[in-house]
Amino acid sequence: MPLVDLNLRIEAGQIVSVVGPSGCGKTTLLRTIAGFQPPAQGNVHFAPEVSSRCGQLGFVFQKAALTPWRNAWQNVALPLELIGSGNSQSRRQDAWDWLDRVGLEPPDFEKRPDQLSGGMQMRVSIARALVTNPSVLLLDEPFAALDDVLRQRLGYLLQELWLAQRRTMILVTHNIQEAVLLSQRVLVLQDGRSTEDVAIPETYPRSGTIAEHADLLACFQQVNSLLQEDAR
Repeated sequence: MPLVDLNLRIEAGQIVSVVGPSGCGKTTLLRTIAGFQPPAQGNVHFAPEVSSRCGQLGFVFQKAALTPWRNAWQNVALPLELIGSGNSQSRRQDAWDWLDRVGLEPPDFEKRPDQLSGGMQMRVSIARALVTNPSVLLLDEPFAALDDVLRQRLGYLLQELWLAQRRTMILVTHNIQEAVLLSQRVLVLQDGRSTEDVAIPETYPRSGTIAEHADLLACFQQVNSLLQEDAR
């Protein structure tokens, strides 16, 4: 779905979620921001400038897209190799540290992608996106293949990263609760257009469920209502 008349400004350090029906342009928006595809018109501008070649922009794809002949830690270390960061020992240690943070254990570090479950592959993919310490992190439904417990754990990890470094994050998700719990803004897309921009109270860290936070529950109901209206 091409983007149409989309004028979007995201402040540095914000966590923004993008929701909407399948085919509305969510992934197109992320890929355009990342520079994987050019906009049909207009442009994407970063201030200050951000370069994926220097590891300043991380991207988590819908599918893990791991290199099949490299084991888990070697996949995570790959971006560090590409930007020439550190030596082989430091790259290995950084990869191991991030694999541990996303919930994998040392025996799995040496396994190739075909020896890992789908959920474990996604955790490797998330660690790979984070290992360069990017200032902008783009996530395209990163938790869809994970169980609820792990989904919640990685949601807490993203909050911890934000609290520590205030990095900019843009998350595409079909899960409204996830969008509201993790974000400061939720953008509702329909037919390539942003139909609403819902502000979320900036209370971090957030834990538990939406039902435990009255202010967040109201935001959840607002976003859900907007999506229901768009579906009619």
